Amino acid sequence: MPASVEDYIVSLENENQKKLILFFHSRFKQYPTVTPKIRFKIPFYYQKTWVCYINPVKPNGIEICFIRGFELSNEQGILDAKKRNMIKGVTFFDIEKNRVRAVEEIFIEALELERTVKFVARGKRRRKGAE
Repeated sequence: MPASVEDYIVSLENENQKKLILFFHSRFKQYPTVTPKIRFKIPFYYQKTWVCYINPVKPNGIEICFIRGFELSNEQGILDAKKRNMIKGVTFFDIEKNRVRAVEEIFIEALELERTVKFVARGKRRRKGAE
């Protein structure tokens, strides 16, 4: 398993995915409070906790997934839940300036959300007798 996100990127066989992940990785790691790490064999970006991850998608794209996507404003209108309960993401097959700018806005909002609002798991079930 790659030791760093950079090692992960170099190890990718799909050149388009490699280009896209490198592009967003270089942008996300510019934020001084953000730490990139490999988790579950893909790049995750942390502040205090997970903020987002980049997942390769077939045939040659990536999806930037925001862990607390349902709590984000999605003013840009580009986040997609894809039948998920918590995560929302944006899929890229190439670098589109307007969508890149929108993802950067969402990333900043996600960092602020993670910094200021305590996470509460959605749909967490109460155990019997825990009232």
